[in-house]
Amino acid sequence: MKKTIQSLMLSKITLFVSIIFFVGCSETEEPTPVVEENSLYIEFTLDGTKFRSEILEENLVSGTGFERKTDNTPGLNVMIYNFFDYSMSMLYSNKCGTESGKDCLSFIIFMTESIKVGTYPSVFTNSLEINGTQYQLRYIGPEINPRPADLPLSLVITKFDETTRIVEGTMTGQFYKQNDPSLKAYSFQAKFRINIYKG
Repeated sequence: MKKTIQSLMLSKITLFVSIIFFVGCSETEEPTPVVEENSLYIEFTLDGTKFRSEILEENLVSGTGFERKTDNTPGLNVMIYNFFDYSMSMLYSNKCGTESGKDCLSFIIFMTESIKVGTYPSVFTNSLEINGTQYQLRYIGPEINPRPADLPLSLVITKFDETTRIVEGTMTGQFYKQNDPSLKAYSFQAKFRINIYKG
């Protein structure tokens, strides 16, 4: 009788330990982390050097891609897609350069049509200006014959949400440095998140 009780208890302990072992080792699904965007920004790499400027949504003038100044009026910094002239403006020109992660830049992309999610293999900009240095798709420098061909700049719109007024996308291409006789083509990759502006 004593052996039967011991045997029964041993069986229960073995079963209990087995349950703990299998439950403890079973796969559990980890929750997918939610990435929340809280800013408008452009981030790009030019010839291996990374640049970024952003405007926190909490610092935006309501309903716009403009950064609020201390008196609540629109600041100089703006990241918007203008719904009416199809231009994408990403300008960051005050309180920057000396702040970590905020580079002074001027970059306007000109489109020939209203944008939507999709690929645009050839878009145009007059220049990309970073901390006072200009880069162009067209060679501007000492006279060279024949003049070098214009460089490509392509755009991919990955999100165009009129409800949340957000445009997201990527760009790839090359730029010449202004007045650089070397004709070096600087490789360019970018991602951005900007506001849709309807005026």
